Amino acid sequence: MMIEPPEVESSPLRMSGLFCDDEGKEIFKIEENEWKGYVSNWDIEITANSLTLRRDMGIIALKITSNPPQELIIKKINMNYRGVKLVGSIDSNFIIETPSGSQTLTEGNVITGAKYGIYIDQSGIIFGKF
Repeated sequence: MMIEPPEVESSPLRMSGLFCDDEGKEIFKIEENEWKGYVSNWDIEITANSLTLRRDMGIIALKITSNPPQELIIKKINMNYRGVKLVGSIDSNFIIETPSGSQTLTEGNVITGAKYGIYIDQSGIIFGKF
């Protein structure tokens, strides 16, 4: 997830990101604030400022809420990106597991002012990359 400054002062931040299900298959992306889901998803539900992606009946891969102009809240996540598993909900802990099996347990995190909330590449995981 990447957050960039607004194109025009007083407008929303620009968000972009790629989201993959727990098997690493791309299921959703945001490009410059444009939300794009795939028809291969079992269900995509949008209500007011929230989006819920289900990969099967009752199995939520991602639930996010937008709180404009500058906040994106991950309510629930069960995803895999580049072999890194991200699992949890706003009501419990978030667990991030690397391909080697090491885990980071987080709870109630807020990342502000960073370009990337969670940045994953071949060298590792960075929280709040500027």
